Amino acid sequence: MPSSADLDAAFEDVPEDEDWAWYPSDMINNSFYLASELVITAGVLRVTGEADTRKAFEKVMGIVVPISNEITDFFLHLMRAIIARHLGAAALNPVIGSGTAIKDAPNLYKAAIPFFTTRNDAPP
Repeated sequence: MPSSADLDAAFEDVPEDEDWAWYPSDMINNSFYLASELVITAGVLRVTGEADTRKAFEKVMGIVVPISNEITDFFLHLMRAIIARHLGAAALNPVIGSGTAIKDAPNLYKAAIPFFTTRNDAPP
């Protein structure tokens, strides 16, 4: 967890010409993601000692990905143990063709709702 001094330094490291765009909205979401990414990127560059963003990212991912893989593998085995204990080992071997068949479902990866969309039930 970064200290407040680390965060202050990361804010200071964000280039002066960076676009700190904020988008006020009536929608239930926020636009702090961009600002967070700017600060995180500046912090990663500082911690890794790399001036090149790609090299800094590679250095961080070289550490993070193997750990993430270990955690994912651990949780896979944990979930299998929980299911086997509480639902029985047979639940880990579902019967192909059983259950509900859904035909002609829309491809959710082809649908997107733009940020400027207003719901019909939203107040004016």
